[in-house]
This record gives sequence, C-alpha cells and structure tokens, in this order.
Amino acid sequence: MPSSVTYPRLSPRPTPQRVNWKDSRAAGLVGAWPIMEQGGNVIHDIVHGVECVPKSGSYQWSNPALGTIGWGLELDSNDANQAARTARKTPHLNFLGDMTMSASFYLQSIAIANGHIGSHGGGTENEEDNFTHFFRITTGGDLLYLWEYSTGTNESVTFSSVFAATTLYTIVVTRREVDKACNLWVNGTHHSQQTYSNNPTGGLNGDFAVVGLSSGSGTAPLDGTLMDYKLWNRALSGREAVAECVNPYSLYAPRVRRRVGKAGAPGGNPWYYRQQQAIGAV
Repeated sequence: MPSSVTYPRLSPRPTPQRVNWKDSRAAGLVGAWPIMEQGGNVIHDIVHGVECVPKSGSYQWSNPALGTIGWGLELDSNDANQAARTARKTPHLNFLGDMTMSASFYLQSIAIANGHIGSHGGGTENEEDNFTHFFRITTGGDLLYLWEYSTGTNESVTFSSVFAATTLYTIVVTRREVDKACNLWVNGTHHSQQTYSNNPTGGLNGDFAVVGLSSGSGTAPLDGTLMDYKLWNRALSGREAVAECVNPYSLYAPRVRRRVGKAGAPGGNPWYYRQQQAIGAV
C-alpha cells in the first residue's frame, strides 16, 4: 500500500484562493472546491461558482489547533442523511468521456460501507438521472468508481487495497474514453490501471454531490475530513497527476496581502504574506 504524504499544518487559516491558470493542470479544470479554506455550511466552487449546500445533518469545520491535518470539513459517518449538494443541475459536470477527479482527505475509518467521496447524477433509474461518475470507499479499503450506461445499468472499476484508517490521502483518478482505461494515483504513486467496456450515458438531469449521501445510492458519508476536491473534463497526464498528489494546493494562486510601509520608511517597500505556505504558528 502506498505510504501517506505528510502535509504541513495550515496555520493561520489560509486566505481565499483563486486558480493559477498558468499551471498546465488548470487546462480543462471545471470545478475546484478548496474546502480547507472555507467555513459555514456552504462549499464554494471557485471556478464556476457552483455551491454545495447541506441536504440535512450537520457539519463541523476542523480546528488545526486540535490536530495536524489543517482546515477541512469533518463528517460524521453515523449521520446517514448528511450531504452537500448543488441546488441546481450541473450539466458542465456531466462527463460522458474523459475526466479526472482529485480529492484530498483524512480518512478516519473504513468501517462504514460505501463511504461517498463525490458524484454526479440523480436518484432514479431513468437515463437522464444516470450517475456519470461516483466514487466510494469500501470497508475493505477499496476505491469503487462507477457510472451508468443505458437505463439503470452499472459499469464499474475497482481499485483494490487502496486505503487504511487514520491516514491522509490525495488521490487522482482519470478516465480515458479512447482506450477505456481508468488510472489511480495515491499520494504521488501510480496504483494501477483498470479497463472498462461502456462509457456513461444520460445524466443531464443529475446534480453534483460531494462528501455525502446521494439519494438512492445506498452510500454513507466519507468518515473523515475532506480538504480539497477538483474535477476536470479531460484525463490528466501521469506527470500532472503526480504533481497534483504531491501538492494539490499548488494549483491555487494565493491572493497576496499587501501592506504598504509607513510614509518615510526606508525604501517604502511593501510587505507580503503568503499564508498558504506558512508552517507553525507564525
């Protein structure tokens, strides 16, 4: 099993982010939720403004003073009604071919079956409600990646023995339509490639959900803390996937805080604080 990556504790709380569009990974990025930097009960997409709001249940924002994993969204796997979903349809996230998903999270436990990371779809067997991507963690520590083609017919790939409890992960999953292949990277290491037979269809009536239960899916919330989630409408290259795993936050360009020196100060140079890169309490 790939070893975990240790990230620095984010203290103080990071400043709001924007995408660094000069990074090659930004091409095809259609959704980015830097959950580590947010608060309240709304999860904001900084690319297209798609907001995820609680369906029910309650969320708790982690306090880095109490741990070492930084800010994120803590979930209670015992509350089967928890969900963060969009309040409107999201056709730009309805991927029928190439796509990539990246997620950074601290996994507290794998004891709850089918822990939900993220998905796009609906809750019926009608083709327009098909799931076009759905990511679950099983009690065996596997990653199940599934979607539907035709009416209520599932296609799935399973990446075996991926996860262990009480571990911090960044995963990248790609799907390539041309050779019908799915690849998984875990904390910078390529895990495996799985092939499939059928691309997804339908799904235009579906909505996006992250870190929670989607109606009719038979899943439970991810048991842990989610810190970042991204979606692309293309398959990242291997090099891009490794870069995303090693530092998923480097795709964000910190909004620089500028403080001008006092009048008459030598040189009058401004001071800059790049808080995202800070370690410790200073």
